[in-house]
Amino acid sequence: MANHIGITVNYIDDLDQFYRNVLMFSTVRKFNLDIELSRLLFNMEESPEVFLLNRDGVELEVFISKRKQGLHAHIPRVHKC
Repeated sequence: MANHIGITVNYIDDLDQFYRNVLMFSTVRKFNLDIELSRLLFNMEESPEVFLLNRDGVELEVFISKRKQGLHAHIPRVHKC
């Protein structure tokens, strides 16, 4: 069973408008992912801002990335931590 769901969005407004305002998730923690870890996990040359959100025990890890995700951008990456 997954501990949380990781999702990448391109704009912080997406985080505010959809995940917080529509789905009613609240921010638990905010940090920047280390660039080395970003390279290892996502093959990204950036240090994305990350928001850990929670609602009723469901956790989302939302990455803010300027990199366009292509056709499958809407498919969240699920991983267990």
